[in-house]
Amino acid sequence: MRRTKLLFCHDRHADGTPRPLCRGWLHGIALVLFVRYVVDAWHALEGAARPAVVAIVWTLACSSLVHLVPWASIRVEELVTRLDRAGIIAICGASFMFPQLVERGICRATPLFSLATVALPCIVGAGRVLLGHGNDSYSVGISMGIAAISTTGFLACYVDTQAAAWSIVTVLLYGTGMLVYALKPFADAPFSMVFGFHEIMHCLVTAGFVSNTMGLQYIGAFCHAP
Repeated sequence: MRRTKLLFCHDRHADGTPRPLCRGWLHGIALVLFVRYVVDAWHALEGAARPAVVAIVWTLACSSLVHLVPWASIRVEELVTRLDRAGIIAICGASFMFPQLVERGICRATPLFSLATVALPCIVGAGRVLLGHGNDSYSVGISMGIAAISTTGFLACYVDTQAAAWSIVTVLLYGTGMLVYALKPFADAPFSMVFGFHEIMHCLVTAGFVSNTMGLQYIGAFCHAP
């Protein structure tokens, strides 16, 4: 089947798989809005939120490149896809390393805790994704799961229930998005060539980005409060 190669409007990826009409547009629009927000609010962003916000911008940019650019090379498209998936792990790592970025003692987990439950799982997961070792979904899910469960538990037990609630909402949005991606509902439905399971996943993940940022802003403010 002939491939339409117009920028933003191509109907197939480099490997020949179909590209639904709406694929990538949500993250492309979200990228523009998020960059505008970061530029306008950078000085108001809590220090604990800044690394995760930068990782979110990176991931939105890579996702937009993957889906909106008609790559001619399968290898290049695969590389950008790996950078996108590694960015998801980077968001997780940057988000859950926040206890090392705040000043209030009650919010500070021990460095060993953050190293063992966040830094190492995320570094290993991102490395496996970038090198193409094993199943990317498993690498992303396992590294994010370890970091999310351990740090959310730390928030609930030692910091603040509202902070834990923000973490839980964010993890549920990301987790549901990953579940949709794994189960691929409506994959054979007629409308899937316009708006399919991947686009549903993007909606959930984008909502997770918003919740992630708002939660880190709250946690940063709480943990800097006297």
